[in-house]
Amino acid sequence: PSPREPLRRVLGAYSLRNASVGYCQSLNFVAAGLLLHLPEDAAFWVLCAMCERLVPDYFSVDMSGLCADRDVVLALLAHRAPKVRAAIDAAG
Repeated sequence: PSPREPLRRVLGAYSLRNASVGYCQSLNFVAAGLLLHLPEDAAFWVLCAMCERLVPDYFSVDMSGLCADRDVVLALLAHRAPKVRAAIDAAG
């Protein structure tokens, strides 16, 4: 069996559990990281807890939680490290 099969199963199961999110970009990195340290069933349940309880809007269709946190980090950088913020803005 392919070493990718557990990842496919975890992501497939999550997309069935949470149809409003389905598969969202970057879930594969989170699930793969979990699978490095946990059995497949535990990785699935931790992924569920992360996506549904800890950071519920990070993996939503509009990724509003992630966008809000990005805005906070950029505002903090503008205040505490303006050169870093300027470099980020210049990079696009």
